[in-house]
Amino acid sequence: MKKLLLILLLLPLLFSSCKKTEGCVEGDCKDGYGTFIDKYEGTYVGEFKNGKYHGEGTFTYLSSETLEEESGNWKNGELDGYGTRIWSKNPNDIQQARYEGDFENGRINGSGTKWYVWGDYFVGDFTSYSNGDGTQTGTMYSINGTSEYGTWETTLTYKRN
Repeated sequence: MKKLLLILLLLPLLFSSCKKTEGCVEGDCKDGYGTFIDKYEGTYVGEFKNGKYHGEGTFTYLSSETLEEESGNWKNGELDGYGTRIWSKNPNDIQQARYEGDFENGRINGSGTKWYVWGDYFVGDFTSYSNGDGTQTGTMYSINGTSEYGTWETTLTYKRN
């Protein structure tokens, strides 16, 4: 009888120490503020509406080779409005390192700034970029102190049109 009583007393302690490791692990992930873990993608911490990322929040990717973090304003599960997208920080990577500016439906769209791992950065309009024509207009600032305004073609590196 004593053993049974001891087991019944210890049982709640065992289960209370088990933490949920995926899905909504904290807060209100339906219509409020919470933490949602997708074991294949990453972790979102922020506001939710109708079960989707909506409002201010940050999504941190688990093991992506090119995309590490997205933060800012979310609408229906996508970055929308002002936000930040951070790519790989590997110094040997020629991809862009960070974008800060306007988003629409999860895509870079509008005014913003891109910083590159080699030190250059671009300030301008990314509307054409998001529409798929691969160009953007603005000023490229070089690490050597020079700058040049124009329309640029987006590839792995920038080419002046």
